[in-house]
Amino acid sequence: CALGLATPLTLWLSLERAAESGVILRSTGALERLAKVERIFFDKTGTLSQLPMKVQGVVSYQLVVDSEQFLQIVASVENESEHPLAKAIVEYAKAGNVELTKPTSFKVLPALGIVGQLPVTNYQSPIHIGSARLMSAEGLSMSTDISQQAEAWKEAGHVVVYAGWDGRVAGILALGETIRAEAQETVRQLQSRGFELGVLTGDEASAGARWQKALGIP
Repeated sequence: CALGLATPLTLWLSLERAAESGVILRSTGALERLAKVERIFFDKTGTLSQLPMKVQGVVSYQLVVDSEQFLQIVASVENESEHPLAKAIVEYAKAGNVELTKPTSFKVLPALGIVGQLPVTNYQSPIHIGSARLMSAEGLSMSTDISQQAEAWKEAGHVVVYAGWDGRVAGILALGETIRAEAQETVRQLQSRGFELGVLTGDEASAGARWQKALGIP
């Protein structure tokens, strides 16, 4: 009888304490399974990094579109997304009084980016926005100037967002982010308890390597 009362009471009190700390668990069974956890993986953007992110630069391939038109197109599609990167781009565009257009279609491509389409009066082909891997997967060619600028931004520690349509990368945006003040201490405490840690990110390999160096985890 004592165990029949004490066990569920302990679990429910634990759920309450976790909720007060901002940790929401779906069931008490999750607490029991946590006792067997050996590895912990963190999402990077907005979890280990500090929000809001800020747009640091915009460069377009001038033979396709100028920088102002490029930002208008990208922000219009990104306005449908809930990702922190998207929000930063939209806020940057709105701050510059860029008028946004409602996409006729929108889809999230997990770990790659997004794809959307603007009204026929603008661009008829799908607009892909996201990582360099997405551009490559869609067969979008990239000019030497765009590629070199992207590499320079990555070396400076920025996140690079690519956008393209009609067979080529039309431009890129650089976004800056910093490590949350409490991230390193959290990582240190978890490592001291014997957990193996890792970071999950859609960033390029060079940007991922920067985080590995800064936090001391792969």
